[in-house]
Amino acid sequence: MGYDKTTTETYINEGSQAATKLFTSVLPEDHEALAFQKPAGVSDMEEPVHLADINDLSVDDTFHLFDWNRMELSWTPQEDERVIYRVYQKTADEHRMIGEVTGKGSYTLSHLPAFFSGSFYVVPYNPQTKLEGKQSNVVEVS
Repeated sequence: MGYDKTTTETYINEGSQAATKLFTSVLPEDHEALAFQKPAGVSDMEEPVHLADINDLSVDDTFHLFDWNRMELSWTPQEDERVIYRVYQKTADEHRMIGEVTGKGSYTLSHLPAFFSGSFYVVPYNPQTKLEGKQSNVVEVS
């Protein structure tokens, strides 16, 4: 607040209280009228998804008489059920995503050929940021 050019006739002899007086003089009595109003149809943002490390991936390869060609991978899931878990098969040549589950701590490998062997790991995925977390420990199936 002040003049474009200060001269002997145009100068301010008050301090910062002059700006405060001016500002409060133009404010309405009801200051709430100036508060931000959320537009209709706009919803609040979701809480952020945080990814935790998976260190306890295991495989249940118990023989099932009538369902012998399946195995279950399991891990401790996070409390946040929005986390997606991507399951990868690791071979000598590649790492290939074979499936994903949302909010659960298990994945069933089914229709496996007899004498199947392979390596698997799980990676948590954040659907908000579209980023993967750290790879879990690797389990061997034989």
